[in-house]
Amino acid sequence: MLTPTRLIQLLIMLSLLIGLFVWRTLSFESSEQSSSEQSNQVSKTDQLVCQLSKPCVLESASGRFILTVEEGEVVPDQPFNISLTSELKNWTVSDAKMVSEKGFEGKISVTLVPVESINHSITYQAQTMVGACSEKNASITLQITLLIDDKTVPIEYTFLVAN
Repeated sequence: MLTPTRLIQLLIMLSLLIGLFVWRTLSFESSEQSSSEQSNQVSKTDQLVCQLSKPCVLESASGRFILTVEEGEVVPDQPFNISLTSELKNWTVSDAKMVSEKGFEGKISVTLVPVESINHSITYQAQTMVGACSEKNASITLQITLLIDDKTVPIEYTFLVAN
């Protein structure tokens, strides 16, 4: 039988459950926002997400670097050509590799070699590729270690590869 005391207990429990549901929903959304904001912040390196159909410009504290994919898209297991350009005078590429976000494709070493400078800018070029992934869209990062005036500077370009 539903007595007034039991009715009050049920209403209190119902309000408590609704309050917890609302609190959990709001706290989940705010934690999701803060984690996406943290992932957009750069901690150790300068990083940029690129659309490969046009040159990808990275403005960093160390200088301006432009990555170009000649083919305009990246197809898994197919070679493509990249160029890295900067108007800085004293910089070299000491290391470069393609790394998958999930790590399934492994790391692919990239050998960027200098070519003749045009308009007082230095350009490095390479032919590279990315491995196939089981996911529909894979996030691939080109990690480059630069030497600028004898100082090591890491930069990253991230892009999506459709499988």
